[in-house]
Amino acid sequence: MPKLFITAIIKYFRSKRFLIFYLLSIFIFFHLSLDGQVSVTATAGNMGPTPYTTLKDAFDAVNAGTHQGSITIVISGDTNESASAVLNGSGSGSSSYSSILIQPGGGAARTISGAIVAGSPLIDLNGADYITIDGLNTAGNSLIISNTTASAATGTSTIRFQTDATNNTITRCSILGSSNSTSGISGGNIWIGAAGITTGNDDNTISFCNIGPAGTNLPSKCIYLWGTSNSDPGTSNSGIVITNNNIFDFFSTSVVSTGIDINFGATGTLISNNKFYQTATRIQTGTAGNRAIRISNAQGNNYQIIGNTIGFANNMGTGKYTIDFQNSGSFNGISFSVGITTATSVQGNIIAGISISGGISGTFSTAPVVGIFHSAGLATIGDVTGNTIGSQSETSSITVTSSSSSAADVIGIGYFGIKDWTTDNNTIGGITASNTSTGAANIYGIVYLASNASWSCLNNIVGGSISNSIQSNTLSTGSRVQGIRASTTPSIISGNTIQNLSAAGGTGTTGADCVS
Repeated sequence: MPKLFITAIIKYFRSKRFLIFYLLSIFIFFHLSLDGQVSVTATAGNMGPTPYTTLKDAFDAVNAGTHQGSITIVISGDTNESASAVLNGSGSGSSSYSSILIQPGGGAARTISGAIVAGSPLIDLNGADYITIDGLNTAGNSLIISNTTASAATGTSTIRFQTDATNNTITRCSILGSSNSTSGISGGNIWIGAAGITTGNDDNTISFCNIGPAGTNLPSKCIYLWGTSNSDPGTSNSGIVITNNNIFDFFSTSVVSTGIDINFGATGTLISNNKFYQTATRIQTGTAGNRAIRISNAQGNNYQIIGNTIGFANNMGTGKYTIDFQNSGSFNGISFSVGITTATSVQGNIIAGISISGGISGTFSTAPVVGIFHSAGLATIGDVTGNTIGSQSETSSITVTSSSSSAADVIGIGYFGIKDWTTDNNTIGGITASNTSTGAANIYGIVYLASNASWSCLNNIVGGSISNSIQSNTLSTGSRVQGIRASTTPSIISGNTIQNLSAAGGTGTTGADCVS
């Protein structure tokens, strides 16, 4: 009997039926392995590891309470998301977790991507707390998160924070998107949004990320903040940290474009040590502007803008950040209108390596090129660590070429509000302006055209150590170059150095002046 059984088994293994079963088993196993691009492990509930096809599937399982406690989600293969991956807060419905870590695995580059319906995010942190998305960038691991939908529809974004999403971190990832709505309209690669219930979307950190376009469709906003209120404590989005990121290729031919755009409902934001740049020449065919950092919140206080670099064609500080405004438009490195309770602080930033051209015009508050533009509110600029506009050791770090028959101003630092102002320890130089038409090309190092306020202007250096550090090359006799311009009192202007200014269009009151 055993001999007959063994003979039958051998005969089966040699049969076509076995071969078919064997190949089918291999196919099923291979198919299942492909479906496991996302793996979830947990300390409670279903502890896994459990495979999922998409991040959305994994989030749905967490929302349903399938995985609980401290959860780790590993992206071990590329995912194609067909709908928003929404992660609700712990305690919402059946979800129950203390923290979630999302990271790539397997020693390779991983991508979470999708062409999500316009007006929606790819990843939605909907009241989720203590979430960390870490691209690692070690041992071959990296993570790209990309919403490839190019749309101006409100809400189009790659990652959205809303409904009191707090204490979250996104670090060492590439966050790509193509939202092209105008400044002040919700959307962007990262959107820290509204729907505040108790706290707002507080204490979230974006660090060491590459934030730029998904493919060839450039985003008009890389990071956008809009909240429910300015109440802090309350539902304001407060304690946001944006640090050490590369923020690049934000541009639109028709609407205002911004690297970081902060509006109503966001207070106390720290923006530090980021690099803002354009990797190719941008052609502006409309009449809009470009801002690296823009804050427009007259009730927002205590913003910290520290140690950022704005300019150049890459994060290594070479090449030029180049925009051709063919009709009209404007560029501001840092532009802000803020509250009057706690001063906004602007310290140690570098704005250099910039080339602006085209049919640009405007004077003082409508100047087409301003390094640091302060339009309203309480602020200190350089009192702790001076800012650098241009260069002290080279000419033409910033070049501006107008083709307008009207005057075009270039301003290093300018204020046009009504509150007290401090500009100490800043250096401005290496600026060249010209006009290929008949308009004037004016350059002002520091301009203070405020009312009902006082000004401290101490120990600034306007003009570098080389000849023609700040120069207007146009022959228009209306052109002027001024180191410091003040139109109101009281002002304390002391200890400043103004040097190596020149204007080709004449001398005296319409030429090169120190203080007017």
